[in-house]
Amino acid sequence: MLGTAPPGKVEHSYAVTKSEDFFRRVARHPELEPDQVKRQQKGIPGYDVVSTVRTRYLDGSERVRHYTSTYYPVPEIYWVGSNVDPENLPPLPERATHTELQSADETVTPASFTPNRPPSSPR
Repeated sequence: MLGTAPPGKVEHSYAVTKSEDFFRRVARHPELEPDQVKRQQKGIPGYDVVSTVRTRYLDGSERVRHYTSTYYPVPEIYWVGSNVDPENLPPLPERATHTELQSADETVTPASFTPNRPPSSPR
């Protein structure tokens, strides 16, 4: 904090209270060559986290605050050409549970790959 002596010592710790795996989504992309494969997005597990901020003031008093954060899983996304067999993609990464194939009649857009989830909690 600018201009003043520090109020005391601040410690931050956290604990993961829940972890959620992700999946792989595969979509045929019309702009790719027939045999082309492009990993469009890396998959990331989701987490629920409880953070604790402990402030120890110079007068000996202490304040403890807890807050939660939710980080939703992000799917791994592959765009493939028309001749690519999704079975020939690299093995599923650690924490990936399964593969979903996007139907041929769906248009490939960034919005079509967004998980159907509410926004994360404010930090």
